[in-house]
Amino acid sequence: MPLSSKRIFVALADDHTLFRKALAGLVASFDRYSVLFDVENGLQLKEQLENHKIPDVVLLDVNMPGMNGYESCKWIVKNFPQVKVLGLSMNSDENSIIKMIKSGAKGYLLKNVEPDELLKALDSVMNQNFYLSADISAKVISGLNREADLPVEAASLSE
Repeated sequence: MPLSSKRIFVALADDHTLFRKALAGLVASFDRYSVLFDVENGLQLKEQLENHKIPDVVLLDVNMPGMNGYESCKWIVKNFPQVKVLGLSMNSDENSIIKMIKSGAKGYLLKNVEPDELLKALDSVMNQNFYLSADISAKVISGLNREADLPVEAASLSE
């Protein structure tokens, strides 16, 4: 449960208009959350942020034309480090998830989550600064363990 009654502003970036507009309506229905703006790609997101429309949280699609979610996330983290990013995708593969987290996202949500999980993720990112569901956490750990199992290059052994 959120500790503060402060209004939380959310921005949405997703190239699927119907999904984005429905998501905006859902977010706006949550107590304390307001949609500051919604855009269809990372370039439009960048433009809105540069025009001083600064949200608390960005729900950011991973795959968008122009400037994708990874590039957008890195840009946000560099230029607006106070803005929290939640990756949003249909991709549940560990590489996509890990790449988004490494780009600076505070969490990752699949587009098929229930509305209550979206609210839980928003609250968690605002209060604990991160959110990963049990399923996503398992994929991240699996991917990181797989990376750890890669053979060490011979050059690093002699150093």
